[in-house]
Amino acid sequence: MEPRPGSATAQAAPPLSSQERAAPAPELPAAPPAEVPDPTAGDEVFDRYARLVTAVLGVPVGLVSLVSTTGQVFPGAVGLPEPWQQTRCTDLSHSFCQHVVATDTPLVVSDARQDQRLSGNLAITDIGVIAYAGFPLHDADGVAVGSLCAIDTTPRTWSAHDLAVLSDLAATASSELVLRRTVTEAAAARDSELAALAKVSATIESVGALGRIALSLSDAESVEELSVIMAEQGQAALGADGGAVAVPASGDPGTLVSYISTSLGEDTRAQYSHLPLDVQLPVTRAARTATRVLVPDLATARACSSAMEEVVRTTGCQAWASLPLLARGQLLGVLSVGWREAQDFGTDQLELLETYAGQCAQALQRLAAREAERASTQQARAAAAAERLSAQRQASLVAIAQALAGAERHEDVLAVLDAQGSALLGASGSGLCLTEPGGTHVRTLATASFDADLRAHVQRVPADFPMPIVHTATTGTAHYLEDLATTVAAFPGARDLYTAAGVQASVCVPLTDRSGLLGSMSMAFLEARTWDVQERELLEAFAAMTGQALARIASHAAEQTALAAAAGIAETLQRSMLTPPPEPDHLEVAVRYAAAADHAEVGGDWYDAFVTAEGLTSLVIGDVTGHDMAAAAVMGQLRNLVRGIAFTLDHSPARVLAAVDRAAAGLGIDTVATAVLAQVEQSPEHRAAGTRLLRWSNAGHVPPLLIEADGTTRYLEPPSDLVLGWDPMTQRHDHEVVLAPGMTVLLYTDGLIERRGVSLDRGMAWLAQAAAELAGGSTEELCESLVALVGDHLDDDVALLALRAHREDAPRPRAAGPARVPDGLERARRAARRDRL
Repeated sequence: MEPRPGSATAQAAPPLSSQERAAPAPELPAAPPAEVPDPTAGDEVFDRYARLVTAVLGVPVGLVSLVSTTGQVFPGAVGLPEPWQQTRCTDLSHSFCQHVVATDTPLVVSDARQDQRLSGNLAITDIGVIAYAGFPLHDADGVAVGSLCAIDTTPRTWSAHDLAVLSDLAATASSELVLRRTVTEAAAARDSELAALAKVSATIESVGALGRIALSLSDAESVEELSVIMAEQGQAALGADGGAVAVPASGDPGTLVSYISTSLGEDTRAQYSHLPLDVQLPVTRAARTATRVLVPDLATARACSSAMEEVVRTTGCQAWASLPLLARGQLLGVLSVGWREAQDFGTDQLELLETYAGQCAQALQRLAAREAERASTQQARAAAAAERLSAQRQASLVAIAQALAGAERHEDVLAVLDAQGSALLGASGSGLCLTEPGGTHVRTLATASFDADLRAHVQRVPADFPMPIVHTATTGTAHYLEDLATTVAAFPGARDLYTAAGVQASVCVPLTDRSGLLGSMSMAFLEARTWDVQERELLEAFAAMTGQALARIASHAAEQTALAAAAGIAETLQRSMLTPPPEPDHLEVAVRYAAAADHAEVGGDWYDAFVTAEGLTSLVIGDVTGHDMAAAAVMGQLRNLVRGIAFTLDHSPARVLAAVDRAAAGLGIDTVATAVLAQVEQSPEHRAAGTRLLRWSNAGHVPPLLIEADGTTRYLEPPSDLVLGWDPMTQRHDHEVVLAPGMTVLLYTDGLIERRGVSLDRGMAWLAQAAAELAGGSTEELCESLVALVGDHLDDDVALLALRAHREDAPRPRAAGPARVPDGLERARRAARRDRL
């Protein structure tokens, strides 16, 4: 007989030298695929494939091998002699599978001792490999990485059936590698998004705490009160176990006065209330050098000095951070924070510490300035108003951070910028300018306060467009433009745009994150104005938070794209299993699959229709418990088991389902599923009468619906057997019904008849009535209309399969479409008949 396309056949090969036999093929991968983390430890799924090879093909050894330039490993292995079964690996000197991977084609050998390519391979003498059949396994990139192989210890001629089964199993095992890659990537994307959200939440909480402290600091009337607030409230905001603020003693520049949090105990507060600058401690070193001092753990603390060891013993804190509080180059004090646990002082933690230290320095500076101006009542009131405004602005930064945390689009960020710019600084309008990849153009978003034509004109412009906001976005240089004359002097090309918008003054601040320059933000003012130091600091802080929000939006968009891609791969994989049905002459088959409206994931519903090696049309409908990628994967395994066993074995539906039950249990497929398997038969007596026999077995599934030619309907409701996967010893039963020409059998999953608040009986009654009303159309119209009737009310996925028998003494109806069977079916049937002989 002629080999089927893509089949493997043994071929003679020219003699190879000993060096050629030992050398690894250059096409081999450098290492096993990451989807199998520890192949030598064994893998339950791939061990099942190896057991299935030995069971179905009747060979003593079945292997799932992964081959690389370093050797071969067996994540799936059954029947190897020791020590190979235990170690699950060999050198390439013992590898037949390397030839499968190197050529990406099957290798089939009846007697390796007679094969010039393999006769010198040590696997023959050491492992007893005589007959070998191996098919390539491919990873998610389509690269051959291993082989699913059957091994016999005596010469053997492999049948076409053997090779077909092995080819199908290899394809399914390759799908396992693809699924693992998909699940791993989706999980990684999900974990990354959750970590990012947690980080944003923690940052918002810390910023909120610092904002509340800012309000408290603004009300302090003395250095002592201010220091107590900074030490007590600061430790909570920073997640520390203790804190202290040390300031130079009045009249004694060589001594620090420390205000220590109560959490460190009264003994500590008394012992360290006054510190000479020459004591070797982090706080005194920070005061002497005006630099940050970090002590991350106990070992570092002990290495500092004996005085530091005493601090650890007294306070119980092993990690410390001391930060100088500076204003215009002058030391105002030192902020110290302690933790009982070791700290790694990562970038985020250090940024928070520096932010709080800057806030404390500003508070001390404001207090010093206020005390110096108390002589003048007018000056004191002005200072108090300025402090209140500063505190309000810092509290506003907290509100800005909270508002930006909810921004999901660039337009949301612009809305926050517009609202806060108007409230804080009296801006008449705002804009965002974002750089595009490549750097040749920028994209500008402006608020509705600007004319629509103007907004459209600057929406996307070259990177050298003569506008301050564009210059800042592309160079990172901030611009504080006090009036129109100043603007035109620096940017002559901006005159017309500023005049048309009625803008006199503007400010443009760069937007950055850790990756670099993202763009710029701008505020416009209808009157000329200037910006003091606090307003500039406020704008810089606003810009920093805006940059973080833009970076978060970009990161979230990338993660959503990755998740959507992973979900698309999984859905494509599931739908690839829902293949078009065959339609032998005078049998009309139609199928449909509809996903639930509120489910973004794939599920476990499936249909299948195929012609067996005996020429019987088989119909399958099933539903695996669950609605995720795991359910879809198990569905694929069960579908292939049913299809493979039913095609190969000349058994009734009940015996096929019983075999599937046993195979699933033996292979460790731990799931529960409902299913109906039906076969259309025609004995000589039925052929003479122009009828057919439908034989089916039901494993806990909803009953099939029989539709007579005149539209009468009835359910095929003999008692169903247990679901698949419950008990491999379950006794299953066949049932029969005669199909006259014009009769239709409808198989379906429960999603078609189940509704919230509606009983199953009512759902079945609805289906029977709807099918009766639709009986006059084709099977395609029947399935399409039923799905349309359900519409958007699907609570679960729906799979449908309809079969109609037509008269055999007349041409096939045009509405049924052309007859359709697989191209290789006749060859497979001849091979099956030959094997039986």
